[in-house]
Amino acid sequence: MEDRSGLGRRPADKATAERVRVSEDCNEMRRLVYSDGIAGARTLIALEGNPTALQSRLPDGWDPVPYAGGDLRGTALKNANMLIPFHEVYAVKTRDEQHRGLSQLSYIAFVSQARSKATGELVHIHWLTYTEDPAGIPGKYKDAEPAQVKRSQVFAKEREGETRVREIFSAESRKGGIHLEPSYEQGGMVVWTTTDKPNLPLRAAKDPSIVR
Repeated sequence: MEDRSGLGRRPADKATAERVRVSEDCNEMRRLVYSDGIAGARTLIALEGNPTALQSRLPDGWDPVPYAGGDLRGTALKNANMLIPFHEVYAVKTRDEQHRGLSQLSYIAFVSQARSKATGELVHIHWLTYTEDPAGIPGKYKDAEPAQVKRSQVFAKEREGETRVREIFSAESRKGGIHLEPSYEQGGMVVWTTTDKPNLPLRAAKDPSIVR
């Protein structure tokens, strides 16, 4: 049967469809602008903080939102509204390939999930960083506070199948500080996961137009 309407075109073969999808993915990646890349180790602690105090840390027009829901993030971080990742950085790669600052550095960041009152957009807000080298940390969120950073990590293995870990990391600046001493048994929930595209933007509290 001849199709004169033009609506009965033969479906594209699988290879053509794959090329179109790859092309669309590449175009999407070109539109994304990332800040910096790092190689390092990270210890992440999730806390439930004072919502009123957190609100004062966010830019105007954003409300803190605790983690909830049945997905991986919602179940693993349930009720937390503040993330404190401690980064031990071994190498940094910048967009212009011109790294500035120390080649090895540490920094402690403070991040909260928040929702835009105007648009309903759900993002992470990066609102404070303690570091010994503000010029060297990746991201450039304009919130780095010079601080004396200390860290130690001890592994103790005395019985088969058991490893105890004790960490100490702290930062002291002229405006404040943090001192944490987590102790835990190595293991627990292990998740291998990847995503084909960013699923929660990370914005800077000092300048929400900065997105990573």
